[in-house]
Formats: sequence, C-alpha cells, structure tokens
Amino acid sequence: MVDGVRSELTGPACVTIVAGKHHGIKALTNVSWYCIHATDCTDAQRVDELLIAASDEDMSAIGRSML
Repeated sequence: MVDGVRSELTGPACVTIVAGKHHGIKALTNVSWYCIHATDCTDAQRVDELLIAASDEDMSAIGRSML
C-alpha cells in the first residue's frame, strides 16, 4: 500500500517507493525481499522501530490515517 492505494504484485519484481510516501507491504505467500531505506538515524537499535510497523493492526491504523 502506498498512500492508501493497494496493489498486488507478482515477483520477481523491483519496486521503488518515492521518499516520504506512507507505505506498507504484506506478503500473501512465502517471499524473500530486500528493502533499502534512507534514514538519518545512526542508532542500529532504533532503525527497525522507526521503519517497520510492529503489527498488522499498526498497518491498518496507517491505512486509516491516509484516508
């Protein structure tokens, strides 16, 4: 989901999401992916907290906030 717009992709695929866009990914099948995120955070312990939603509920809240 990017800015509230859902899409379904079939791989292999390479997806670029413009900086500053609210987005999330939920795998429908077993998948391996590699994400590259730009951040000014230099604390390795905080990077995941800043970039990854903790649960599906968090993703749902993000989606609702984009309506």
